[in-house]
Amino acid sequence: MNFYDFLASLFRLFKKPSTPPSAPVENVEESVIIEDSNPVLIRPDLLIKPIVQTITQAAALIGVSRATLVAMAGVESNFNPNAKAPTSSASGLFQFINSTWAAMVTKYGDKYEIGLNDRFDPYKSSIMGALFLKENVDYLESRLNRKIGMGESYLAHFLGAGGAVKMLSADPSAKARDYVSAAVVSANKTIFIKNGIPLSIATVTNNFNRKLRKVIE
Repeated sequence: MNFYDFLASLFRLFKKPSTPPSAPVENVEESVIIEDSNPVLIRPDLLIKPIVQTITQAAALIGVSRATLVAMAGVESNFNPNAKAPTSSASGLFQFINSTWAAMVTKYGDKYEIGLNDRFDPYKSSIMGALFLKENVDYLESRLNRKIGMGESYLAHFLGAGGAVKMLSADPSAKARDYVSAAVVSANKTIFIKNGIPLSIATVTNNFNRKLRKVIE
């Protein structure tokens, strides 16, 4: 073996085998809605914040899940009682729009001493948020004949109770965009479409569940 043959044999010996390129990762669609079988706990560093304690007091008063109400406030306003949406009338901890807040005041204002100008009051806004959550949960559970999870509760907050029931009564593997208007899809493309692929009802609902849990766990 001459010198060049020797070098070639060394190169073959130490050369790392090439690996074929990885196949593209396929979009994984979920077909089952996550069940919140275990209680969702609020992490201690969040629970000691005064604004969170205000929200949990309202949850206890109305009788709704503390974790769900706190998580919704975190997602909707990042716990800012003075939050205002730049493109709509949505305001306060739970981002009530004018018409919804007015309707809630008509129904519950006298009982809880809450008026049209109280949307930025943390406690009164939290009471209304808790009442709205209770209305949605009661409606969904009565129509679906089962307990609902955190993600499903937020779906009702997002679409309205009627829209949520329509979607949750369908096959969870069906495309969520088929159960809302084109305008809703257009305004919320990241919720209903990922990488150009329409997401299933289960995926949309489970994404809501994960989003809310991330705020508090």
